[in-house]
Formats: sequence, structure tokens, C-alpha cells
Amino acid sequence: MVREPADDKIPRLVDDAIAQVLGPRGLSEIIKQGDRVVIKVNIVGSSQGLPGEKGRGIITDPRVVRYVAGKVREIIGFDGSADLKVIDATFTPEKNPSDKNDPQSFYYARLQRNAGRSVDANDICYDYDADGILDGGSRAEIVNLDSVQMSDRFLTVIDEPIRGRSEVWLPKFLRTKEQAQGEAEYCDVYIGIPSDEKPRILRNDGGTQTTLGIDARAP
Repeated sequence: MVREPADDKIPRLVDDAIAQVLGPRGLSEIIKQGDRVVIKVNIVGSSQGLPGEKGRGIITDPRVVRYVAGKVREIIGFDGSADLKVIDATFTPEKNPSDKNDPQSFYYARLQRNAGRSVDANDICYDYDADGILDGGSRAEIVNLDSVQMSDRFLTVIDEPIRGRSEVWLPKFLRTKEQAQGEAEYCDVYIGIPSDEKPRILRNDGGTQTTLGIDARAP
């Protein structure tokens, strides 16, 4: 694709990408009712870009995230252990992931559709009303990873051939159910949706193709 897809084209693009990865059953292949699902996005640099185009080609397209979150919620439902989170770091320990005083927060992560500096009602946003809930019908909780306290993290040890042994303290809600050992914080499926690499294109490979990567982990 050589230009940004229109809003009504997003569902087909996402459905096609999911079908290529998971087959005709789509997300139902890895997600079931009552699952706890985490969606990792990239909102770094949402304030960058030309006037009227800030965030484009830098953050994960909120239209894609909102559509995927909606499809996940249709499967997991709202009852029982079902849980849905959208996560990234905002470079501040502020608990509110959509803090209006933080230019890197989810509140400012949007596809700007005017030349003004403020968030406009016509923009495609993650959290236009700054209530900590993803816009749309999924009711996904937004989490600022930088606000997660050490008491809510668990240790993961990584042995990498070049860097050697590293200790990483990840949020407990990223544990598998087995790692949680009966505790409530864990996730059944982790989905990573990449950010755009070029303005106006979901993800550009040499300027001739559009790709959407969805990485999922299911125990």
C-alpha cells in the first residue's frame, strides 16, 4: 500500500493478517472464553511528526488495536476470569496511563487529524476521555508498565549468547498460569502488535507491501 488505509478498510486488513497466521478460526485458535489476554503496543513518539500527522507511522495504529481488542473481548467475554489489558511504558511512574500532563501517555497516542496541538474529537485515539480504558467496546484496561511496583513483578532470568545472564523483573500479569501457582495475576495469551515504520502505512517493507505482525503466546 502507498497510502494510509481508510478506517473502513482496517477490519479486512486485520482479519486477513490473523487468518494468514492462525487459519480460518482466527483468534479462536489460541483464545477461549474466560482467558486473560494482554496486548502489547508501542506508543513511544506519539508527539512526533508534522502538524496534523503526529503519531502517524510511529505508534501502533489505534484503529488496529481497538479492532483486535474488540475481537478478543467477543471471545473471552466479561465474566469469570476473563481479563483484557493493553500495555506499554509512558516513561513516568504515574499510575494513570492516560495522564494529560504526560505527553507520552496513552491520552496523546492517536492519529492526529488536525493541525492543532490538542487532542481533537476527530482524532483516532487510544483513550480520548482519559479514563484508563481503551476507547471502543472492548473495555480493555490500559496499563502503564512504568507504574508497576517491584512488589507486583516477578524475576525472569535470561541467558543470551552475547550479553550473558540478565535478570528482568516483569509485571506479574505477564506470567503464565503455571508460573502464577494459584495467584490471580497471569495471562493466558500475549499478543504483540507492532508500531508503524513509515507515515501513512501500517508497516512498510521497502515501500511496496503492508504487513501486520501479531505474535501470540498461549501456554
